[in-house]
Amino acid sequence: MEAIYCSRCGASVTPGSTFCSRCGVAIAPSAPSLTVSQGGLNMTAAVILVGGALVAIGSFLPWATATGLVSASKSGLDGGDGIFTLPLGVVIALLGLSRIQRSGLPGNRLVMVILGIIAVGLAWFEGNNIQSKLDAAASGYVVYSLGMGIYVMGVGGVLVVLASIFGERNPQPIQVA
Repeated sequence: MEAIYCSRCGASVTPGSTFCSRCGVAIAPSAPSLTVSQGGLNMTAAVILVGGALVAIGSFLPWATATGLVSASKSGLDGGDGIFTLPLGVVIALLGLSRIQRSGLPGNRLVMVILGIIAVGLAWFEGNNIQSKLDAAASGYVVYSLGMGIYVMGVGGVLVVLASIFGERNPQPIQVA
């Protein structure tokens, strides 16, 4: 415990005292200090939150693009599986947020790995499906390509899987000393 000294005369004051025993000045109670154990923010949870956000954002981005005289793109929400990937990304992000706030369930590592694998699987499946349709529609006048949304969604899923497998196993809570 820290020694406390009177701000007026400099005498040592007994912890818990309200007045200085030498000069009688009122001693202000010291505020408890906050200490954060082992680095503070749970980086695993932050990476899971970002990964979930990327999965959700990927649902809005183009999944396929056609460029010719004019450009056109189609997102996952334009009749694709974005109706599945958007809620999946939101659920992953909320679980990551609950871990950041230290209220996450201790056994949700496996759940996070499974959700991340589902996100990666959907990105891979949709990417292959779209690419085969683009290859079939190829022509000399229009360039078809896989859109950014598929890649963003896949990266988000990979982040979730890696953070869940290799991340901090037992995050330390913030402690008040």
